[in-house]
Amino acid sequence: GIPKFLYKLLAKKARRIITISQHTKKSLIDKTKIDERKIRLVYPGSQVVSRKELLRSQKAAEAIKKHLGIGRKRVIGYLSRIAQEKGQEYLLRAFELVKESYPKTALVLAGRGPDEERLKRLAQRRKIRDVFFLGFVEDRNAILALMDVFVFPAAWELEGFGIVLVEAMLSKIPIVAVKHGPVAEILEDGRNALLGENQDPKNLAKAIMKLLSHPGYAKKLANRALVHAKENFDLKDAAGRMLSQLREATRNT
Repeated sequence: GIPKFLYKLLAKKARRIITISQHTKKSLIDKTKIDERKIRLVYPGSQVVSRKELLRSQKAAEAIKKHLGIGRKRVIGYLSRIAQEKGQEYLLRAFELVKESYPKTALVLAGRGPDEERLKRLAQRRKIRDVFFLGFVEDRNAILALMDVFVFPAAWELEGFGIVLVEAMLSKIPIVAVKHGPVAEILEDGRNALLGENQDPKNLAKAIMKLLSHPGYAKKLANRALVHAKENFDLKDAAGRMLSQLREATRNT
């Protein structure tokens, strides 16, 4: 990250400092002692998925399933840079537990990163079947459309927001996440997602299996998440809020 002294130096010159979550705002105040009066919160957003795009991505997802040989297996997935701070190992270990009760499942990990090869070796060593590392993907909507459950296992102190959560919400994918940092600003446990207190694989597996075993409940959470995302994290609205802050900051200059 940027060294604290640079934050402080830039803060003296800045009219406004825009943060993307309350978590980031608090961290900025606590660690750099920047004047809170200068800080404004503007949540980022993602483009709302149109019905046409949703249908296209579902069709593309079916082609990917066929290519991978997933068949009718139910898919648990995560889309992120593959690194220790992103928590893929906890998801992999949780999937191992899920697989014992739900053998007709697959784990899809999309993205690249420094932890990819280690996790591949871990999956091989523990003989966890049906784990697919997809590497970098351009068609994010298609990858999300693959998933029956989206899992966000990160509990990184420097996680600024987690825009992929919003993408999953807008794609109507049921979500399991760790209640850490900005996640609680995006999702509400039991209302539009299932949130665990920590990264314990047993807890993650329990939440995943709850959604797999209660599809009606999972659908209800996903529908509520979609509404919440449209109301709070629409890209057009986020851009408007950012523009408003920029105009306010440059007024009378």
